[in-house]
Amino acid sequence: MKAKFNDTKVTSVATFSYVESFKQIIGLPTILEKGVTYKKAANSTFNTAEIIEYID
Repeated sequence: MKAKFNDTKVTSVATFSYVESFKQIIGLPTILEKGVTYKKAANSTFNTAEIIEYID
C-alpha cells in the first residue's frame, strides 16, 4: 500500500476519532501483528499492536 503524507494532504489538527476510524478501516492492528515482531518477556500480556498503540 503506497501512501504519501505531507502538510498539504493531512491536517495537523485531525481529531482522534478520525484517526481511530482510519486505523480500524485499514485494519492497522492486523497489519502490525503480521508485519512487526519483537522479542518480549515470557510474562508479557500485550500483543504487538497493543504495545505500539500504547507508545503512540
